[in-house]
Amino acid sequence: MCLLTDGIRRRGKMFNLTVMGIKPKSVNKPVTPGAGFSLRLALFALLLISCFAGAQVHDSIPLIQADSLKTIYIFADTGKAMNRTDEQGRKQGLWEKRYANGKLRYKGWFKNDKPIGVFKYYWDNDSIQNITVYSRNGEVAHTRMFYQSGGIYATGKFVNRKMDSVWKYYSESSKLVSTEEYQFGNKEGKTITYYPDGTVMEIKNWHNGMLNGLWQHFYSDGQLQLQSNFVNNSKEGRFVTYDDGNAESPKVEGMYKNNERDGDWLFNTDDDAGTVDTLKYRNGVLTNPQRYEFTQHNLDSLKAKYHYLQEELDRGEIPGSGQDGGNFR
Repeated sequence: MCLLTDGIRRRGKMFNLTVMGIKPKSVNKPVTPGAGFSLRLALFALLLISCFAGAQVHDSIPLIQADSLKTIYIFADTGKAMNRTDEQGRKQGLWEKRYANGKLRYKGWFKNDKPIGVFKYYWDNDSIQNITVYSRNGEVAHTRMFYQSGGIYATGKFVNRKMDSVWKYYSESSKLVSTEEYQFGNKEGKTITYYPDGTVMEIKNWHNGMLNGLWQHFYSDGQLQLQSNFVNNSKEGRFVTYDDGNAESPKVEGMYKNNERDGDWLFNTDDDAGTVDTLKYRNGVLTNPQRYEFTQHNLDSLKAKYHYLQEELDRGEIPGSGQDGGNFR
């Protein structure tokens, strides 16, 4: 539901609107069409149109979703910023700040030193950097951030200046790149990364700002590529990877203990015989390194196993392709 207002403050005057089920102070008097009614109707139409124009960014009143906020005052920023403080030194009214080059940096309203309503922040080339709607006496801020080119970079929510709830990030071509869940400024829940076509690339789970739980990475066709588990940012438990197109037989499989490889790790060699090599680890240390030491015996075994590659090289062919290498020799 779009967040509409029960009034728009403009040049010191308030025009009341009845919007989205918000009851007016009086419903007994009949409405007589006239200049005032036409103005109200035009303003309501403008707000409703803006509600469905989120993809385009204009220097107009933004309507941003707010979970528990039913109605707020949205202040037009066309007035002159006075940068006024009261006797207690608190910011009051419309304020603006500028860059050293004189370009507008931000503009918005304060009440008793707290930001209220809409604030607009700008890049130093005059394009909008972010639009933020403050509520609950400045404690909650729903924001949309933009690239300098104008496209949406991110949308999310701050509570007491800390990231909260779901944040979404976009590419400059407006494709959803990732989503993240926050609580009290820490990642809490899932982070999901997407391929350009919207297919899920990666899922991670977080608790108290640390990786905890399942970690999965997928190929672009949706098949699982990697799966592991984290406990407080450390890999713990089973680790497995798969080749694309083969979700049955693991490419690599092993166990982690305290973020170190431990026990038997199995590696599928991809040969026709389906050979699986085994490396043994203890607390991250390989205990059978001789398995892959380049002794003369191992070297002779490799030469015997792949002798056909050398024969293809001797014939001037590209190894493994059966094609003539031309000047390859």
